[in-house]
Amino acid sequence: MWGNPSSWPIETDDHLFLARAVNLLGAAMFKEHWSGSEPVEASFPVVDGSFVSNGFEGVYALSLLWRFRPDLGLIPKQHRNLITHPLSQMEWDSAAAVYREHEADRLSASRGRYQAVVSALMSGAAAGRIRTYRRAVERAEKYIEIPQSNWLSEDASPRFNLCLYSPFDPYFGAVVPMDTWKSLPANVFSQAELSRAWPEYIFTARADIQAMVGDGVNDSPSPVAGLPFHRPNLTPTQKAIDAAIKQLFPQGHLPPRPMDRHRIIIKHFRASGLAPPSPKTIDRYFARFLSN
Repeated sequence: MWGNPSSWPIETDDHLFLARAVNLLGAAMFKEHWSGSEPVEASFPVVDGSFVSNGFEGVYALSLLWRFRPDLGLIPKQHRNLITHPLSQMEWDSAAAVYREHEADRLSASRGRYQAVVSALMSGAAAGRIRTYRRAVERAEKYIEIPQSNWLSEDASPRFNLCLYSPFDPYFGAVVPMDTWKSLPANVFSQAELSRAWPEYIFTARADIQAMVGDGVNDSPSPVAGLPFHRPNLTPTQKAIDAAIKQLFPQGHLPPRPMDRHRIIIKHFRASGLAPPSPKTIDRYFARFLSN
């Protein structure tokens, strides 16, 4: 979820998706030190030999070796099955050494920044400075304010994993994706119970986040908010970028970072079966049409 902003729900002028609020507040708090990858890196395991698993920790450990120790001549990652070819003790030791040298300090700092932002948002919501809302994923007919008291819990931090809220267990937070809820056997919950318990998106009040970040981050709507617009003498590529922006950002709130715009627009082109424009082409488009 965190690594794919194009999958985030549509926002309004009044409601900001929780994931975007995290990135905006992070950029305001840590300036150029906030990379935007902190929420993803917070889930990376610590590879120090204290816990050996061929699950996610094994995959991550192997990725470190492919990246930093090509001299080991490991099986190409597309052919390495950790169930049939688990990491050897030598590989675990090598991964731990790589982690200590290249990743430990960087990821520790990244986790610290992320936890500081999560704590600030939770404290603000618990104190009533940040209004939060839940909105159904599939039946998005209204926003329902989350009671301030529901943030008075140290266990609420899991809500940030997927930016979901579970009315079924509001004090813990939703950590189970929608598809998993739907696949539960009928004898576990009735359909009526499931429909009430399905996780819902978490939004914040845009005005409250803007008040917190001040002038540190510009979250004002882009000029594209005036859609539909008419631009003369567009090249075929510029017309395609225009069409993509109208579809991807119907509310006009473009990601503030160019790299996020690149990733979302290029992914949209590929999913549509079109040759994607280069990041430089996208930047030229924004510089020409949306710089004011």
